[in-house]
Amino acid sequence: MLLFASFVIGFYQEFIMSPAMKNRLSIHAANKFSFGQKLWFLLFFFSIIITVTFFNVVYYIFSDSVVHQVSQRAVVQAREIASDPELRKQVALHYSPGVQKQVSRLQKLTDADFIVIGDKNIIRLAHPDKNKIGYKMQGGDSMRAIQKGEYYASTRAGSLGYGIRGKAPIFDKDHQVIGVVSVGYLLKNKSAWLSGYITPIMLTAIGIIIFCSFGAGLFSRYIKRSMHNLEPEELAIAIRIQLSVLQSVDEGIVAIFQDGTVINVNNRARKIFNMKLTSHYVRGQKISQYIDNTKFLISDYILDNITDELVIINNTQLIASRMKLEIDKKVIGYVLTFRLKDEVRLLNEELTQIKQYVDNLRVVKHEFANQLTTINGLLQIGHYDKAKELINSNTACQQSIIDFIQRHFNSKIITGLLIGKYSRAAELGLELKFDPMCYFENDNLCISENDLGTIIANLLSNAFEANINNKGMSVSFLMMESDQELSIIVTDEGAGISPEQEEKIFHRGFTNKKTPGHGIGLYLVHQLITAAQGMIEIDSEKNSGTTFAIYIPKKITPQKNIPLKGALS
Repeated sequence: MLLFASFVIGFYQEFIMSPAMKNRLSIHAANKFSFGQKLWFLLFFFSIIITVTFFNVVYYIFSDSVVHQVSQRAVVQAREIASDPELRKQVALHYSPGVQKQVSRLQKLTDADFIVIGDKNIIRLAHPDKNKIGYKMQGGDSMRAIQKGEYYASTRAGSLGYGIRGKAPIFDKDHQVIGVVSVGYLLKNKSAWLSGYITPIMLTAIGIIIFCSFGAGLFSRYIKRSMHNLEPEELAIAIRIQLSVLQSVDEGIVAIFQDGTVINVNNRARKIFNMKLTSHYVRGQKISQYIDNTKFLISDYILDNITDELVIINNTQLIASRMKLEIDKKVIGYVLTFRLKDEVRLLNEELTQIKQYVDNLRVVKHEFANQLTTINGLLQIGHYDKAKELINSNTACQQSIIDFIQRHFNSKIITGLLIGKYSRAAELGLELKFDPMCYFENDNLCISENDLGTIIANLLSNAFEANINNKGMSVSFLMMESDQELSIIVTDEGAGISPEQEEKIFHRGFTNKKTPGHGIGLYLVHQLITAAQGMIEIDSEKNSGTTFAIYIPKKITPQKNIPLKGALS
């Protein structure tokens, strides 16, 4: 059919289309017909083929039925005529005018095209054409009636033409065959017999073709809209570009329906989750076959988008995001992105160290600028001993703190962080106190130094914020390591946390600050400790301060579904 359609289109363009139209056609495109037009033409042509085939089948069935009915009618009429007493008498006398008279009378009572009477030697005694009386009957189908006395119908070509002929023997009073009756219907009148049936069938066929044409137009428009009005070639290019972009992204990407069926997955995600099959074979399968933690992927109650969530999948720490996949404002699935936490950690370590260096330099610059101003004033008024005493005092204090931190914390990242936070506290008018029991060997931990630094930095920053309006207050810090766990305790002297706030404090975006960009610190602390199977305890009293106690085990027990929301208890 496509070949036929192409032939028709080509014939039209070559022999019917005007030169001007051909020029316009060559300017716009090699093929003027769009995909929707081709689809309509194909469907319309296919509907015509089906309708014509249907019409031919119905015509054949009705034609066969009508021929059968006419044959039966011819036989019945032949038997009725053969049983007429007067006709039998005239045939017995072999009196042709008398037979012809009886046939003329009977012809008026039937719708047959002709009635022919022959004797037992099949010599015509009556015929519509009087010139043919006295000659043998044609067709060779009368001997059965003469010899066997049977009633039957046959289709033969006679002297009047090709037709259906009903044969009946004529018996005398002794039941001997003395002649034969042939009642015929010419097949040239077959169309008139079928006209009563064919006309409604023809109208129905035409109606079907018109309906199919209209339906083909609607269907082609629907298909074109479903393809976003793109031609198949354009759609194929768009899909190839989409797949190329999907595979070129360095993050793992998985698209799933709400029931967990995979829509698509890129090579990076296959590598992260160790999928042996190609993307083609993964599509249509359940994501639970490859990922153990499906709580983050499929959720009936969390419909919001999630970005940069720390999750553990297949015993691997990942930074994951989940975006809703919507069609006509209805959520049908999710698009998930994954990054290995170790890759993010390497970049974060560099950025964190640079940030710490900048903060430390800024604090030190500010502090020494104030001290230099004081020393310069003492020198101006001639108090040299007092200036020397101030210099020695500040140097000894700074060095003692640095020596304490270096002795008790075996980590460059933690050491640099605590020195910076100590200077930051001094800049804010606060005092960061280190418990003498502080001890960190950095041995056999189930959490990285960078993540540990993130936890400490956020806890101390929140403690500073709690005391920000109370100059001269202190923040206590204790970090202690045993054979079983690592303990971190941070205590401030702020206003405390209400029970209502305590339930929400670890939720992403929750903050008491009015400025935007907050509500991430404690959420991140909770995520990191949860991933390490640790525990957080909060002890807070109104106007007396808050204590955060963190306990992180030395060895982690693998588990599949780790809660990602809410405070730990």
